[in-house]
Amino acid sequence: VPCGVVTALDVGLSNLSLVRISLAFYTMVKASSPVFVLASAYIFGIEKITPSLLLVVLLISIGEFLTVLGEVEFDSLGFALCIGASVCSGMRWTIVQLKLHTLQ
Repeated sequence: VPCGVVTALDVGLSNLSLVRISLAFYTMVKASSPVFVLASAYIFGIEKITPSLLLVVLLISIGEFLTVLGEVEFDSLGFALCIGASVCSGMRWTIVQLKLHTLQ
């Protein structure tokens, strides 16, 4: 059930964000999903934080910041919806990983 809820939220928030922002901007923002996968995996105790992982997250975050800076028609609500979808996407992958571990 939790996986279905976060998947529904991911799809719903993604669709709502596409009403307000361009597809190109959506794609660039949605590329930040690995950051949220790592964060949720750390919160649920699946992943340990290492300096190399922090460096990767930092580089992705810098790229995300530059993407937002370069957007001509920035819409804060569309951006927030897209980030919310990315958070849900990260949580979905972590929940799937937890479910797979319980099957073993």
